[in-house]
Amino acid sequence: TLFINLPLRRTYVSGGAAPPLVMTGAYALLRHPVLYCLVLFMVSLLLASRSRLFLVAGPVYILLDLILITVQDLYFFPRIFKEYPAYRRQTPFLIPNRRSWNAFIHSIRALKLTKEEE
Repeated sequence: TLFINLPLRRTYVSGGAAPPLVMTGAYALLRHPVLYCLVLFMVSLLLASRSRLFLVAGPVYILLDLILITVQDLYFFPRIFKEYPAYRRQTPFLIPNRRSWNAFIHSIRALKLTKEEE
């Protein structure tokens, strides 16, 4: 999700100012889509490893990530991105709603149109 939706050069390569806030793609659907990827990854690892230890560790990792994204959402992102309070008002935290689904579909269509024009 991070590498697909965030512009590589502006986000990870070039230094300087904070990267722009991405509000399209999966980030139009909800503010922290990476959590769903982590849950899917943890379930896959559990099924592949069949480890009893991972049966405990997987939920702990997910809980720790949930704590991390809550702290980011409340304290860090509003200080890094000036548009974040408006983004927080229009985009759900973890559970998509009808408005966010419409924004997601609209941003995917707009991206597809932009690529066709190139």
